[in-house]
Amino acid sequence: KNIQNTTREIFASYGAALCFGVRPEDVSALHVISWVAGCDDSPWNLFLGPTIKFAGGTAGLAASIAEGLDVRLSQPVSAISQSDAGVDVTTASGETFSASTVVVAVPVNTWKNVEFSPQLNDAKRAFTAEELAGKDVKIWVQAKNAPRYFASLAWEAPLQWLSTEFEREEGSIMVGFGLSASEIDVTDRASVERAVHLLAPDAEVVNWWSEDWNESPYSLGTWTAYRPGQLTRLVAGSRESEGRLVFAGSDLAAGFAGWIEGAIESGGTAAKETLALLNKHS
Repeated sequence: KNIQNTTREIFASYGAALCFGVRPEDVSALHVISWVAGCDDSPWNLFLGPTIKFAGGTAGLAASIAEGLDVRLSQPVSAISQSDAGVDVTTASGETFSASTVVVAVPVNTWKNVEFSPQLNDAKRAFTAEELAGKDVKIWVQAKNAPRYFASLAWEAPLQWLSTEFEREEGSIMVGFGLSASEIDVTDRASVERAVHLLAPDAEVVNWWSEDWNESPYSLGTWTAYRPGQLTRLVAGSRESEGRLVFAGSDLAAGFAGWIEGAIESGGTAAKETLALLNKHS
C-alpha cells in the first residue's frame, strides 16, 4: 500500500502538477495519453522531453520569428470584425488594422475578452467560458550550496517540482512548480525560501523570479491543460476557421498541445488554411 501511495504521488507530482498545473482529477486523461503516444508510447521519453533546449533559449526563437516584421507589443486586441470585404482588428487603444485574412493565435482563455463580429461558434464560446484548467505557479531561483543538478518531486508541499536547469559559477539556476499561489507567495522571499528549503535544506536563495501568468490579461492561465471532456466536446470546433479568421496556437494543436512543438504544428496548419483563404479572396 505504501508503494502504491508513493507511486501515485510521483505520477501526480510530475504528470499533473508539473506537466499540467492541476490536480489529477482536473485534467483530461485523453490529453495525457496523447502526449505519451506522441513520445513513442514512452512515459520516459515524455520525462526527458523538457531537457531539450534551444541554443539561444526560447527568446532567441521568438526573436528569429519576429525578425523583419512589424511587431506591436502591449497592444491587446479588443475587437475583430469581418465582412465580405475583409477583416478589421481594433486594439484597446483604438487603432484599427485591416487585412484580407487574420490568424487568431491568442490563448483560448483570452478569446472572451475580444469582441468578435460575427460572434464565434458555440464550441469556441463554450471553450473560452470554461477556460483551460492550468493554474500552476512557476518560479526561477538562483541558489548557492544546492546539490549539483538537483531534482525533486513532492506532493504535499508548496513546490511539487524543483530541479536545476543550469549550473553557473554564481550558483544553480533552478526551476520550481507549485499547484497553488496560496501555498507559496512568489513575491515574498521568506515564502520562496521556505518552499526551496523543504526540498533542498542547504540551498541559499540568492535571487528569484516569477511571472504571474494566471493574472496576466495576455494569458489568464498557464500552458494547455484540457479539462475532462473538453477534447471530445470542444476542441474540434475550436480549431475550425470562421469566415476569414483562422485559429492557431498550442492550445489547439492536435499533438503536444501545451508545448512549443504543438504551437509549430498548429502554425503550419494555420499557414495552409490562410494561404487557401488568400487565394480564395484574391
